[in-house]
Amino acid sequence: VSRFLRGRFPLRLFSCGYLLRMGMCLVWAGAVAMTGHLLADDGGAQMSSSHWAALYGAMFLITGVYSVCSDLMFVSQMAFFAQVSDPRIGGTYMTFLNTVTNLGVKWPHTLSLLLMDVVGVQDCSDASDATSEVMGGAAPACRVVLDAYFVQVAACFLAGVLWLALCWRRVEALQQVPLAEWRVEIRRPNSSRGDSDGTELKRVEK
Repeated sequence: VSRFLRGRFPLRLFSCGYLLRMGMCLVWAGAVAMTGHLLADDGGAQMSSSHWAALYGAMFLITGVYSVCSDLMFVSQMAFFAQVSDPRIGGTYMTFLNTVTNLGVKWPHTLSLLLMDVVGVQDCSDASDATSEVMGGAAPACRVVLDAYFVQVAACFLAGVLWLALCWRRVEALQQVPLAEWRVEIRRPNSSRGDSDGTELKRVEK
């Protein structure tokens, strides 16, 4: 991986990780559906120890591959930021780029959790007051008609395909921008004007 990160086009590794991560999202959805089917109606009590070991092993493998895909995207971004950051203000430049990246990565998590109770469909028509009384006054159990998790996986996968169609070439073009265009232009003040404010920084980042 480090061999690709040292090159001129580290974001190509980002694109590769993005494609793999999209595929792993579908694998995860299939694994969740399979696990729910196996454990339905107390099916877990009928599973042997070898079946449990296979299930945990599959989950461990899927989690590991997904983490590798995520890390590929992360380290390629960091390599690109380190490449384009102006060494004269490297720390400030890197902090700014990382902050924008973290904002873009984290806010979908909150939105996804907020939508869990909105996009899912439940059928509570069979839930009676008697059922509620048996449950000690708790809310009656409803049958899940459409799981919000699978709705969000499908929606996000389609959004990912749309992003690829619109932004794939832009990511490649971003690496073609000369490094000079990412640098900060330093203009010295005119001494005849009596300015003593130091240097004026003008960002020419694209």
